[in-house]
Amino acid sequence: MSTTAVTPTETKGVRPFSWRDKIGYMFGDWGNDFTFILQSTFFMIFYTNVMGISAAHVGTLLFVARILDAFTDVGARRLIDTLKPRRAGRFKPWLLRICLPVTVMAFLMLAPFVEDDAYGTRLAWMIATYILWGSVFYTLINIPYGSMASVISNDPDHRASLSVFRLLGGTLANLAISVVLPLVVFVQINGQSEMSGSRMMWAALGCGVLAVVCYLLCFVNVEERIATPPKAKEKRQGLGEALGSMVTNRGLTGLIATALFMLIAFMMLGGMMLGGMMPYMLNEYFNNGQLLSLVNFVGLAPTLLIAPFASALAKRFG
Repeated sequence: MSTTAVTPTETKGVRPFSWRDKIGYMFGDWGNDFTFILQSTFFMIFYTNVMGISAAHVGTLLFVARILDAFTDVGARRLIDTLKPRRAGRFKPWLLRICLPVTVMAFLMLAPFVEDDAYGTRLAWMIATYILWGSVFYTLINIPYGSMASVISNDPDHRASLSVFRLLGGTLANLAISVVLPLVVFVQINGQSEMSGSRMMWAALGCGVLAVVCYLLCFVNVEERIATPPKAKEKRQGLGEALGSMVTNRGLTGLIATALFMLIAFMMLGGMMLGGMMPYMLNEYFNNGQLLSLVNFVGLAPTLLIAPFASALAKRFG
């Protein structure tokens, strides 16, 4: 949460924290990754190999979108922090508001409806669907979902367990998408490995439906126990003041720098393995895109083995 919220207080009359919250929170990240992993794994090769878009144009879109995200992420946080909480809480209602728009846009993003249209039409379709999915709708559901952990419980052990179950949910979604779907969307045609546009569309539809179900399971099973009413308008921290604190507050600056470099390293490795070089290498050089399934499984299996110990490690080392 940002500094626009007043000191949190416990909400009365809410059931105690339990396994129901952990499993419910797990489903939230599962829902997120049913579109995020789908995009990061298949987006680039879908638009270059199926839709016939230049790799340079796809790369330019991804670059520009990251710059745009810097503004939409901040805007979404301020919007969420300043709106009056609903009966369900400050963050949970966003799961209901955005679950359909984000999944519909993910489906359209990977549907070859304009595959045979003019290049400009295909390019515009790619830009519009990607920006609406990622910079608008995914931002408006992922930010409140991530912030929700801070209001489910004040107990550090509870929050650590929520992080573990979030990791577990993301890993399970990753397995379902990056291990199973390559076996579905890559086909052999005249001895040549190719991605099927129609199969990709139906896979995106299935992932969208499952994402909505996961978001609903998260909404039903998670409780916000920490009340965070917004400050009065005249007491809110301005955007300039908030940005200034990033420079003057050494602790905050250190946290931001650490998170930034960790994310850069993660995205460079993950982008190369999933949505970057790996699908092309397996599909073009080894002529078998379905091998992506095996490669991803080998990479994800250790995460499942380590996840049960993550909570104990966090409790032990902080």
